[in-house]
Amino acid sequence: MSGSILERVSVVLEVIRAAGRPLTLSDVTRRTELPRSTVHRILEQLARMGWLTRHGGHYALGSSLFELGMGAAQSDKLMTSAWPILQELYRDTGHAAFLGVLRDDEVVILQQAGGRRAATLPFRVGSRINANRASMGKVLLSTAPAQPRPDAGPASARFREELARAQETGVAYSRDELVPGLSCIGAPIRAYGRPTGAAVSICGPTAQVQHRSLTSAVQAAAAAVGRAIEAPGCTKSLDRAPLVAIDHWAAPRGPRSVCRSRAQHAAPALA
Repeated sequence: MSGSILERVSVVLEVIRAAGRPLTLSDVTRRTELPRSTVHRILEQLARMGWLTRHGGHYALGSSLFELGMGAAQSDKLMTSAWPILQELYRDTGHAAFLGVLRDDEVVILQQAGGRRAATLPFRVGSRINANRASMGKVLLSTAPAQPRPDAGPASARFREELARAQETGVAYSRDELVPGLSCIGAPIRAYGRPTGAAVSICGPTAQVQHRSLTSAVQAAAAAVGRAIEAPGCTKSLDRAPLVAIDHWAAPRGPRSVCRSRAQHAAPALA
């Protein structure tokens, strides 16, 4: 396959993924703006490979893609390190926890933990969020080698101040920016003394995401993921303080195992 063919396949798959529902040949052709004959050929080839499923005239992502994705998740140390810590962050704070990475001007969500709490939020694994309005986006932009240079103006000045504050404190906030009534706290993951390009966050109702210890919880979780990434293998315990210090969460805890079974690592999208 040539690079141009791969790019077209990628565009077709991304359109179907973003739709979140089966699409027809006409739907994909319209959204990709590719020639209808080209789209039809790609769809049929992907269906034969199992990357897409075809029901009547509708196409959806297939099980072979899911298997590839799960294989990538199992082999990605960032994701396998973060998953048990995200689950613990959710249990300790009561708010949905996320792992995300910066892609151009968007944050891509790689994992989420939160059960029904996460299901009520407008974010899913694979979702892309405007980095300038997301807590993970702001904190990742603050650690990026080349920060964006917004146009001059009051809003841009405030944004630059937010990035500078995030760079100084290692934490960023999104208050009612993505969805009215929803706030998030994000912290970057560092390993070997350097930013990894990934971040951890929690999101919940604005009235509830205010306590200062929640910020400490997110920062502690991000630091724990960084230490897990640095570990040469699966460590037996993670020597760290409890994630949060609110009274009813502050009971002393012994070291917790960060080793997880292959089955647990294989289900990063299920909280």
